Amino acid sequence: MHLYTTIGFFMIIQGRSSNTLTVQSNCRADLDKLRQQFMPGLSPTTTYEHADYPYHASISPEEFGAGLARMGKAVGSLV
Repeated sequence: MHLYTTIGFFMIIQGRSSNTLTVQSNCRADLDKLRQQFMPGLSPTTTYEHADYPYHASISPEEFGAGLARMGKAVGSLV
């Protein structure tokens, strides 16, 4: 799944286990902003230098959903 936001662009895929999601980005700072502003449960960032999206972090589907809800509320406050 692609996620375009005001703080960055992310690719979300199922993690190595069925109970995690991997959030990938081309920019480490974008993952830091995502963690700080919307998804505090996002794991520390790891780097895979030769990957299409070299910066990865993992999160549970429940925490990811809660973070998306926080993003939706933030968009509502901009209107």
